[in-house]
Amino acid sequence: MLTDLVDTIIPRTGTPGASDLGVQHFVELMVRDCFEKPVQEQLGVGLIKLDNEAKNRFGHGFSALKSDQKLDLVKSLAGKKDSEEADFLSSVKNLTIQGYTSSEYFMTNVSRYELIP
Repeated sequence: MLTDLVDTIIPRTGTPGASDLGVQHFVELMVRDCFEKPVQEQLGVGLIKLDNEAKNRFGHGFSALKSDQKLDLVKSLAGKKDSEEADFLSSVKNLTIQGYTSSEYFMTNVSRYELIP
């Protein structure tokens, strides 16, 4: 489900999507190794709540939704002020962007990173 979520945040277009670059593994690793236990639990609870909300709205789990339905759901939950869902999505979004922009693909093909000696 995390793979579908990071792909909703950065979908495949003319460039690879987040899951194409393995960003979901980066998110998992960062949460597991760099965050305290409550934040780690927030990721699991957030994914469960996201899946439950998808079932309530569309009758299917998050992974079974069409891409436009996934995007609508993520936008609506992220738009809630002062909610656990918004905090969860904000954390995942920030880690997804960080993982994507620090990937080898992005650094070599998009930003044209050159090491300065």
